[in-house]
Amino acid sequence: MTYSQLKTLILQIAHRSDLNSQVAQFVQNAQDKINQRLTLALVPLVNPDDTDTILTQFPMLYVQAALISLYEFINEGELVQYYQGSWNDQVDQYNITSTAAGSAPVITGA
Repeated sequence: MTYSQLKTLILQIAHRSDLNSQVAQFVQNAQDKINQRLTLALVPLVNPDDTDTILTQFPMLYVQAALISLYEFINEGELVQYYQGSWNDQVDQYNITSTAAGSAPVITGA
């Protein structure tokens, strides 16, 4: 998945084309959340064709984290809680199925 495809998907899932001007910030917030939670150093996505390992192999980490940011922005608490739970599940899946720097996967709680 590319940065452009990610932004399009986020707006499609939320049915909020009126937030087109904010979607880049939602993606940046998602990347910050991913970097912090998974102790990564992902390079910011800027160009439409940009991608990274997480976006390619675990795109739902980006999608769900961006949706959390979007729903916080429009003050939809129930949807924030829903996507936070889904995002935590995706983080657990990432921790189970990936290995960082050749070490065994680490499972962390919410």
